[in-house]
Amino acid sequence: GQVKYSQVVRVTITNSTVNKVNIYPNPINGNTIVLQMSLQKGNYVISLTNKLGQQIVTKVIGHAGGSATENIEPLKALAAGVYQLRLRGNGIDIIHQVIKN
Repeated sequence: GQVKYSQVVRVTITNSTVNKVNIYPNPINGNTIVLQMSLQKGNYVISLTNKLGQQIVTKVIGHAGGSATENIEPLKALAAGVYQLRLRGNGIDIIHQVIKN
């Protein structure tokens, strides 16, 4: 019978608002997807793919940093279904599911 203690470790949890992407409305109604972003300054690639992996939209944006909105408008009407929206760049890779009614 021995008693041993582990090392005490400090953990800090912050509520960061950087590198956040929200999609609204989701499910989307019309043909426009609105992204509300809070990102670091940099260049980002936004892509929208269908469930077969086919790219519907690819868009490159230069973001000035902080909060902003970006509209994604496919060239043709989106069919009802589930899509994947991906935002990559500046060391991040964010994927969201988008539903079209």
